[in-house]
Amino acid sequence: MIRVNFEKNYKDWQIIDDDETIIKATKPKWYSSEVRFFYNGKTYQLKKKSFWKSTIEILQGGQIIGSITNSYMTGYKVNIVNTQKTYSLSQVNKGGMWKTEKEYTFNEIGPKPIFIIKYSKKNFSKENIEIEKINLDNSSYDLIMYGLSLMRLTQMAESAAATPTFYG
Repeated sequence: MIRVNFEKNYKDWQIIDDDETIIKATKPKWYSSEVRFFYNGKTYQLKKKSFWKSTIEILQGGQIIGSITNSYMTGYKVNIVNTQKTYSLSQVNKGGMWKTEKEYTFNEIGPKPIFIIKYSKKNFSKENIEIEKINLDNSSYDLIMYGLSLMRLTQMAESAAATPTFYG
């Protein structure tokens, strides 16, 4: 089981498999949505294309290798240019009244499940995230970062939709 370890108020985190850190990630600025991570000796960035657009560019060494897009009809998708593969995220809610448990399945469009993100938060405490591999190759752990990004975007969209709006 792969786990995610958060540090410094969710500014830095690590993906750990069998007590070995595979990916180190950081948010350079607390107010920014940009994420930088290091995997296989390469630097990756997830960065919004512009303030006015919802598209997130995936960069490797400064070169665009993909994007995360959102459509009202299809939801969030990860598009990787060099492999011409597209990925999406599906969600199943679990848990009870005082705990939040969800399972997010990261799928290659087809649908072919790649891995499952098991998310839980009990009694408003610290988040616990574990990842169960299904068809995840050891050389493509960068997909975990894209899946975690889709999970966060989905959670933000859900919390925005749940906020009551008062007109008057």
